[in-house]
Amino acid sequence: MLADRSADSITSHFGSGGKTGRVRFLCCMRGGQLVGYVILAKFPVPALGMRRMRIVDLIALDEEVKIIDALLGGAYNIARKEKAHILELIGFPAKIRERAKAKRPLTRRLPNWTYLYKTNDAK
Repeated sequence: MLADRSADSITSHFGSGGKTGRVRFLCCMRGGQLVGYVILAKFPVPALGMRRMRIVDLIALDEEVKIIDALLGGAYNIARKEKAHILELIGFPAKIRERAKAKRPLTRRLPNWTYLYKTNDAK
């Protein structure tokens, strides 16, 4: 599951979110080749009247800093355009967190993981 980021896998995971506007996909291309992408999803907080977007996936070829920075910048621009009050990033590998922290965001510690799953096989 963690390694399968094919178009079919992503489409099945996010369903019609891209068609309904709940999910945004941003690709980073170099020389006609896909070198990275970011997926954002809307997670509103109606009780507080806030619009929140969350980076739910971000992949960059060889964890290249320029690609990560471009994708994070693109995610920020999309959130701004969508008038989100919060752009949230939870988890991710150290290199991506490091690049996000370089922008000096507000941070907070969560008491637990927001999503866990267990597969039935050993793969």
